[in-house]
Amino acid sequence: MLGGESSPNDVDAYLCFHLKLRASHLLVAPYSDYQEFLYQTISKHLEMGWNYQQSADWLNDNGYTTPRGKRFGNAHTHSIVKNQNIDTTTIVGELFFNIINSIAQYELQLTRERIVSGLENAKRKGKTLGRKTNLNSQTKKIILDMKSRNIGLKKIASETKVAVKTIREFLSTADLPQVA
Repeated sequence: MLGGESSPNDVDAYLCFHLKLRASHLLVAPYSDYQEFLYQTISKHLEMGWNYQQSADWLNDNGYTTPRGKRFGNAHTHSIVKNQNIDTTTIVGELFFNIINSIAQYELQLTRERIVSGLENAKRKGKTLGRKTNLNSQTKKIILDMKSRNIGLKKIASETKVAVKTIREFLSTADLPQVA
């Protein structure tokens, strides 16, 4: 607010940034030397702007095969890059994942706040929230009648198009005649 006092409700917070972390000591070596070579080659191709299929075509044209001896396809090159692990036992690896975790928690809390605020705003405006129920006075009479004839809840639900849970809740509050 210009020239006035502001309250916490007047503040919008935006957090936008890009994080690109390259640290070779974070990489775990679950790959063989050949797999590591493939990973490095495909990564270089991606940095040059190639897509996974172009990288697969280059590997096939130059006589390379997958670690299982097959020709490369789009999915093969993607899985080699995707499966590279990051070592979280190092300080830098732990820092990296703590930063990502903090951002995820922030996003989650921000989303929750927005949802709660939206629901409160809708209630203030008098909007009915949730799905409309089929449970009206006529349906209540039908449910009570069917229940008095010992018809099961699933059958009552299918006949009246009311959820079993809703029927249970209604019956728990309804004055049912006691059977001796």
